[in-house]
Amino acid sequence: MARIHLTERSIEKLVAPDPSGRQAYYWDDILRGFGVMVSGTSKTKTFIIQCDVHGRSKRVKVGSAVEFSLTKAKDRASDMLDDLKQGIDPRSKVDPNISLQAALDLYLASSAKLRPASIRVYRQIERVLATWVDRPLRSIDADMIEKKHSGIASKNGAITANVTMRTLRIVWNHVAERVADMPANPVRRLKKQWFEEKRRTRMLSKEQIPLFYRTVCELENKISADLILLLMFTGLRKGEASQLSWENVDLKQRVITLPAASTKSGKEQKLPMSDQVADILIARRALGKDRYVFPGPGKSGHLSDLQRPFIAIAEQTSITISAHDLRRGFVTVAESIGTPLSVIKALVGHAPSRDVTAGYVVRNVEDLREPVQRIADRLKELCGIEAPAGDNIERLARK
Repeated sequence: MARIHLTERSIEKLVAPDPSGRQAYYWDDILRGFGVMVSGTSKTKTFIIQCDVHGRSKRVKVGSAVEFSLTKAKDRASDMLDDLKQGIDPRSKVDPNISLQAALDLYLASSAKLRPASIRVYRQIERVLATWVDRPLRSIDADMIEKKHSGIASKNGAITANVTMRTLRIVWNHVAERVADMPANPVRRLKKQWFEEKRRTRMLSKEQIPLFYRTVCELENKISADLILLLMFTGLRKGEASQLSWENVDLKQRVITLPAASTKSGKEQKLPMSDQVADILIARRALGKDRYVFPGPGKSGHLSDLQRPFIAIAEQTSITISAHDLRRGFVTVAESIGTPLSVIKALVGHAPSRDVTAGYVVRNVEDLREPVQRIADRLKELCGIEAPAGDNIERLARK
């Protein structure tokens, strides 16, 4: 049993996923029974408690190390350990008059597998429903929900209104499973009042692509420029691309591996490189030995914010675009040249069709190599690239 002095710093240094491929446990040397569980397959680190109850060892999750500070986790763990020693399961001990804020914290603490991006969405409720967070959850009724839903839509938009109320519905149901006399979920009032959410369709037009490409290449920050180009020529999600580390880039075999921890599906994904993508990555590799392909100055170590370069592009060209718009453009170009839908889904990490026969189709990385090159060739044609990008090293050296 690994026992260490748990500090914010020591927890940050714990390697996740654990190299063994199995869960690893690190127990605090001060608060007995309190520790950190490190996943063997993802970047997840979870605060936990463990003690003997009636002769049997019992382990309970306190909450995600992403969501809880060490101090907050220790305070919560101390109370939970006291409950366990008295034979009370802390997971079932919920104040009937729990506040919305406490209910949200309870839900997130019980959902250790939530991705950071999902947690941020749930946490928006603290801002959007700021005047409600200290209210007892049971004091929120259907009339209040209906009025607030409309008010949020007027101030923040229909999508924010819907997402906020769906989050509240989930949190309420989580508490209702633990408190016997909770009123019916008031969000049910919105059953026929959800706002229509129009699917976004923005992407680069054929006329805009050459100017956009030239402007990206001329950006002062060449790390941002190459990240944007990688998004444009792969259709990757911003998080998948920005977190790309060199250990997951095989320049010899020309394969990019997206680890399960970084994909939306939670499954590892292997993608072949087109010549354009290989040029970008070979050039980046020649620049240094950073852990990440696109290093950044922040705590994460990799570039994550593309807002500034996209604003700069918009100021120079009047083209307003986002990372997800580039993903949409990649899919549209792929479809326009007759790429099978199953191949497109494999390239962008979308779930395969639920059709029974489609479920038997398994595509390996080599099956995708020829289609991904054809898509890249069409994109290069649209960009006005007449020859393979062989000057990347010289261009990137000026970063």
